[in-house]
Amino acid sequence: MTMEDKMKYYFVYGLLLISYFLACLLRGASGVILPEVAEYIPMSPSIIGVISGMFFYGYTIAQPYCGELCDRKSPLLTVSFGLIILGLGLIIFAIANATFLLAVARFLIGLGSGPTFCALLAYQANAFPPKVFARLMGLTIMFGHLGGVIGITPIGSLMDIFGYQRIHIFLAFIAIFTAILLVLMMKSYKKNKSCVKEKKSTFQGFKIIYRSKRLSSLLLVWSMGLILQLTLIGLWGVTWLTETHINIPVSYARMCMTAGGIGVLIGAFITGMIGSKLILISRIMQKLCFLLTLFLFLLTISISNSFEWQAIFLMSLLLGIILGTINVISNIFLYMIVGVDLIGTVTGANNVVLFLSVLLSQWFSGMFIDYYQRFPLFDNITSYTAFFLVIIIIGVSITSYLGKINFIEDRI
Repeated sequence: MTMEDKMKYYFVYGLLLISYFLACLLRGASGVILPEVAEYIPMSPSIIGVISGMFFYGYTIAQPYCGELCDRKSPLLTVSFGLIILGLGLIIFAIANATFLLAVARFLIGLGSGPTFCALLAYQANAFPPKVFARLMGLTIMFGHLGGVIGITPIGSLMDIFGYQRIHIFLAFIAIFTAILLVLMMKSYKKNKSCVKEKKSTFQGFKIIYRSKRLSSLLLVWSMGLILQLTLIGLWGVTWLTETHINIPVSYARMCMTAGGIGVLIGAFITGMIGSKLILISRIMQKLCFLLTLFLFLLTISISNSFEWQAIFLMSLLLGIILGTINVISNIFLYMIVGVDLIGTVTGANNVVLFLSVLLSQWFSGMFIDYYQRFPLFDNITSYTAFFLVIIIIGVSITSYLGKINFIEDRI
């Protein structure tokens, strides 16, 4: 590979990172964006949950086909098409004047975001040697979740200055411009012929996950981590803090949730560097799930008892670090278990399960919070606190179950 080829590959990789960055920003910023929109278009918590969840309907529908399209056609072409749809959704969201249009816009944004992660994995597998997979995986997760960080405090501050409509139009311009650049770079992409000899079934990935106890067990802790990242940090975290804590301004609440996003970046970066060593630790997934549940419990205690914002900031940061670690370790295990030939297909199916979990959790959280506000079981426990106590109980159960699973075995 010449130096010119390397520069082209890394330039394209950078464009794909921008695409994934946009997807992460938009999927995680609903907790800041939708309350702002609700000042102009009245919405209850359950409606906010439904509109936020429309992103995951679109994203999930796209997943079974993303891996196959990236393998058979081109990850660059697939993402370019997705970015055009994403840009259209952003424009509709900016001009929407009814909840129905907001829901349609979020669906299109999710649909257009669908290929971004699968395309990155497919491109990494074809353009770069296998020995750099863990490092690129850490970089991919870290940079993608930088969007989650910017999607809280910075986006909230920018909306205060420019308004959510202008922000969405600007992001639409970035998406469409990135799509044009990817189309122009398609000639520089050379597909690995060994990966396209055999046409794979669109739903083959689901069969593989169903038949593998390691993959299905991995999905349990992976789903819990993603639910917390998108439902806590991305959706309800700021509202939970401002409505439960007796004395914390919105700006500090956003800062505390941003700490969770920063933690994801730190965890992803460190794990990308040492992930090959971490996976050798006995029962590593069980230990990570235990830490995840522990820090969520401590965060819940901190918010419920109105601790100083510094303590809440720290708990959110530690929780985020574990979330970032789980994300990268899970992808490394997935790669180890299925191999390079199946990673696109299984990743697509895997993402369907992950985001269906998030979709259901966002729908359930809105319904649970609405119901608990009308019929509280305990006067001193807010509806948001009660919801995350349910997640803690689930986390304890998953931690116990993972003790039976050994992820370090031969490839399937």
